[in-house]
Amino acid sequence: GWGGGGGGLAGLAQRYPGPAEPEGQVFNHQSVQVGAVTWKRCVKVGIGQRGLFLHARSVFVSRPPVLIPWAEIKRCEQRSLFWRAAGQLTVGDPIVATVTVLDPVLEAIRSHLKPSVWT
Repeated sequence: GWGGGGGGLAGLAQRYPGPAEPEGQVFNHQSVQVGAVTWKRCVKVGIGQRGLFLHARSVFVSRPPVLIPWAEIKRCEQRSLFWRAAGQLTVGDPIVATVTVLDPVLEAIRSHLKPSVWT
C-alpha cells in the first residue's frame, strides 16, 4: 500500500504538514524512500531554515507536502539506494518514519543537522 500509519508519507503529512511550496534550496524529481515505499524521481525536496520539505507527486498518486523540522531528525545512517550512497534519516522519537535520500540532497542536509545525529 501507499503507507498509511506504517511510517509512510501519509503519516508524516499528518504529523508534519508542510506549506504548498518549499523554501531555500530546491531539488526536483528526486528519488526518496519513506519507510518501505520508494518514490522514484517524483519528489520535490526543499532544504530550508525550518526543515526538510518533501512533496511526492507522480502521474498516479499525490501526497500532501511535508515539512520535517530539523530537530525531529534524530539519526542519519549510511545506506545505499539504487546502488548509490544514501543517508537514512530517522524521524521522531519515538520513530514516526525513516526517510532515505541520495546526494546531492544528503550533502545539502548535512549543515542543518547536529554532528551527533550522524552515525
